[in-house]
Amino acid sequence: RISQKVIKDRLPPIAYNQENSRRLFVHVLNSTYFHLVTGLEAPPSPISVRTYNELKLPWYTLFDEELPDIHHSSEFSDVKSTECGYCTYEMATTQILPCAHNFCDDCAAKIAACPVCRTRITQRERFAAPMRMPGQEEEDSIEATSLQDRIVALKRCAEKGCVASFKLAEDAISGITG
Repeated sequence: RISQKVIKDRLPPIAYNQENSRRLFVHVLNSTYFHLVTGLEAPPSPISVRTYNELKLPWYTLFDEELPDIHHSSEFSDVKSTECGYCTYEMATTQILPCAHNFCDDCAAKIAACPVCRTRITQRERFAAPMRMPGQEEEDSIEATSLQDRIVALKRCAEKGCVASFKLAEDAISGITG
């Protein structure tokens, strides 16, 4: 599970060196706009939670409970997610043209004609990274609580300047049983 927490800055503006400030313009583009702005194909979507699990890589969420987050940001309050027009497993990530119906990556890759209106597909444009339907995110993810003790131990060691390491239970040496 990937999550983001927007934190309100506790420091007043006067705390920053405003004479030495620089303005930085950041533009976040979905793949459709990336193609329109740059003329290049959008980069491939990042690997999924399933890939992390198959490779036995850690997948967890860290967050800081002491800092208040900003709720109900008006800039994102009207953003709506789109379900895949074919399956009920994934959220839509690709728009097919010319009909502009939306499908997940897997469904969009398998079809030559739109299952909704039967229009022949001339182009596929990805507008988001692959994601699960709400409520199904947990099916192939590793919960943060399963790693919580290890995270606390790593933070303690980092404060002391020492190194901590852990091994998977399946890699542990078991005693001889008879």
